[in-house]
Amino acid sequence: TNSQHTGLPSDYRPGMGEEWGIDSRDLIILYIAAGAIVLLFGLLDKILREFFMLTEIGVALFVGMLLGNFAGVYQFIDADKWFQGIDHIDVLLEFARFTLAFQLMATALQSQDFYYIFAWRPLLVLLVPVMTITFVVSGLVSWGILGLGFWESMLIGGFVAPTDPVISAAIVGGPFAEACLRVTFRDVLTAESGANDGLGFPFVFLPVTALLHGPGGAMLFDWFIRIVLYNIILGIALGFLLGYVAGLLLLTSERYGIIDKNNFFAFSVGLTLVVLGIIRLLNMDDVLSVFCTGIAFGDVIREHQRMHELRIQGMVNFVVTLVFFLVLGLNLPYSEWGNLSWRGVVLCLVLMLVKRIPFVLGASYLLRPRVKNLKESLFLGWFGPVGVAAIFYAASVRRELADKNVAFEPLWGIATELVVCSIIVHGFTAVPFAWLMRKTGGTQFHREINTAVDERRRLEELDTFPYRDAPNPIHSWYHTSMSTLMHPSEWCAMIEEDENEREGEDSAEVSAIEDGHVEEAEAKAPVDLSNDALEMKVM
Repeated sequence: TNSQHTGLPSDYRPGMGEEWGIDSRDLIILYIAAGAIVLLFGLLDKILREFFMLTEIGVALFVGMLLGNFAGVYQFIDADKWFQGIDHIDVLLEFARFTLAFQLMATALQSQDFYYIFAWRPLLVLLVPVMTITFVVSGLVSWGILGLGFWESMLIGGFVAPTDPVISAAIVGGPFAEACLRVTFRDVLTAESGANDGLGFPFVFLPVTALLHGPGGAMLFDWFIRIVLYNIILGIALGFLLGYVAGLLLLTSERYGIIDKNNFFAFSVGLTLVVLGIIRLLNMDDVLSVFCTGIAFGDVIREHQRMHELRIQGMVNFVVTLVFFLVLGLNLPYSEWGNLSWRGVVLCLVLMLVKRIPFVLGASYLLRPRVKNLKESLFLGWFGPVGVAAIFYAASVRRELADKNVAFEPLWGIATELVVCSIIVHGFTAVPFAWLMRKTGGTQFHREINTAVDERRRLEELDTFPYRDAPNPIHSWYHTSMSTLMHPSEWCAMIEEDENEREGEDSAEVSAIEDGHVEEAEAKAPVDLSNDALEMKVM
C-alpha cells in the first residue's frame, strides 16, 4: 500500500540505488563537490580569479575529471552505471540544451534596450563574414591535420564557429573584467557570444545535409529551405513574437493588478521552457529562438523591472553550469583522446591561433567605434571560447547521423578535447590579457569605468549614437512603433489620469451640491427655529 502512494517499487529497500544505476554514494560525492565549488568561489572569488587565474567552469571540469576515471588512476564515481540502457551523449545533449537556453535568456535580458539595432554594424560583421570564414578555415585545418573525410572535418568547423556564451559569461563577467575592459567593448563580446551560438546551426547542418543526401544542387536547395528559411528565419520570427506577446501579457497583468508580486525570474524561466517546447515541437532552432525571445521580452519590459531578479537568475545559471561541467568531466572520452594522440592537441592549438584572430584584425576598421583600437581587436579575435555549444552541436550531429555509416567517435573526441583545451587556455589567459588592456588603456579607459549602469551615457560615448546629427531611419521607425505598441503601461497611465480628472470633477460637483444643501438648510434654520420658538412661547 505504501509503495502505491510513494511510487516506489514493492521490493524497494534502502541502499538499492546501485541496482537502479545510480549509487547514493556517487550522488553524495557529487553534491559535496558542487556545493564545495560554490562555497569556494563565494569566499575566495577575487583571489581565485585574479591571482590563480581560475574560473568556476575550469574548476568544476577539473573536479569532475578527478572524480571520474582520470588517467585510469582511481574512480570515485562510476558515471557509466548512471546511464544503464541510456546513451550518455543523449543525456549530455539535453543537459547542454537547458544550460544554453537559460544562459542565452539571461544574456538577452542583460543587454540594453534595442542594443542589437544600435550596434548592428559590428555585430553583422562578426556574425556573417567572420563566422563564415571561421567555419571554412577551421574545417580545412581539421581536414589537413586529422585526415578525416571532408564533410566530417567541416563538422568540426561548425562546432568551433560559435563563441560559447556560458564560458564568455564566466570570463567577461565579474568586477575585474568590468574594471579592465570598456563597457561598450564588453557589450560586443557578450552580444556576439549570445547571437552566434544559435547562428551556428546552419554551419553545422550543412555538412550533415551533405552526408545525408550527398553533395550537389539538391543538397544545397534542401539545406537552404529546411535549415536557413524554416529553422533560422522562421525560428527568429517566432521567437520575437513569443517574447513580445509575453512582455505584453506581463505588463497587462501588472496594469490590472492580477498578479500579487512581479516574480520576474520565475516568469523568465517559465518563458524559456515554453519556448523550448514549442520550437522543438516545430523542429526549429530552439536555442536561437530562445535568445530572440529574450531580446523581444527584454525590450518590452522596463529595465528597472529586471535588474534585481537578474542577479538571482545569474546565480541559478552559475549552479546549473557548474553541475553540467562536473557531469561532463565525469564522461570525457579518454580512449578517443588516446586515438587522436598528438593530432588532437595540435589541432586545438592551431585552431585557437588561426580561426578568428586574422579575420577580426582584418575587419577591425568596420568594428569601430565599439572596438576602438588594435589591442581590443586582438583580444576579440583571441577570445573565441569553445564550450557548451560545441557539446550541444556534436551530440545533435550524433543523433542526426545515427543511421548513417559515419565514424562519430573521432568527432566526439575532438569536440570534447577542444572544449577542455579552450577552458584551460582561455581561462588562464583572460585575466593577463584584461590586465594588459587596463595597463595600456590610458585616460580614456578611466573615463569609461563604471558607466554600465548609465545607459544614456554609454550610448552618447559612441559616434553612431542615433539621436546625434541625422536620426537613424531604422531606429526612428522602430522606436516610434515600440513607443506606441510596446508600453501599454503608458496608455494605462493616461487613462488613469483621465479617470482621476473625471473623478475629481464628479467629486467637485458632489461637494458643490452638498454645500448648496447645507447653505439652504442654514438659510431655513432661523425660520424654523423662530417658529419653534413662537410655538414654545404660545405654549
